[in-house]
Amino acid sequence: MVRGNITQAWIEHESLVVMGMDTHSTDRTVLTQAGNRTVEAAVSALRPDSQGMLEYMDSGAPVWNSRTSETPLFVSIAHTGKCAVGAASTTPVGIDLERSDRDVSRLFRALTQTERDLLPQWGLLEILCAKEAAGKAQQVGLAGSLQRWEVSVHEDRLVVTDRDATAPDHRTQWEISYLYRHESGVPLTCAIAVPK
Repeated sequence: MVRGNITQAWIEHESLVVMGMDTHSTDRTVLTQAGNRTVEAAVSALRPDSQGMLEYMDSGAPVWNSRTSETPLFVSIAHTGKCAVGAASTTPVGIDLERSDRDVSRLFRALTQTERDLLPQWGLLEILCAKEAAGKAQQVGLAGSLQRWEVSVHEDRLVVTDRDATAPDHRTQWEISYLYRHESGVPLTCAIAVPK
């Protein structure tokens, strides 16, 4: 049973809504249910008259199956600690959420030289979250390789390039935005990937 309320929208505008929820639990089932609820709330906020349901692809990627002939909506879910987030967008979207104080230093070795050159202007956690968000936007996750996704800077924003161009409908670049929040006293970093 999911306890907790969906907080106000973290982002809300005409093409993207991100909702968050403090679940008060670290149980994975509870977090999954909370992620589902936040996506449903994001869809409802973005398109109040939308009728459909959240389903999952074989890969585990969430999809919004609309029952009407409207323009498709894209969704993404992430959770960490006791917090879950869900995004709904009119364009492909991926979202990742991590505790800002998480020690990811062991993953430094997985960075390309281009990514290492971004440090310290951009933090290691921000670079890793960008990769995860882009993988979710592509609906494949990290696909077993941090090096499949390369992060660079374009016009002062992080851009992630998918270096595996074999998928149909393949998008090669994703622009990253960040939200930094505190939920229940925990600092969070949220990366959002949209097509560049």
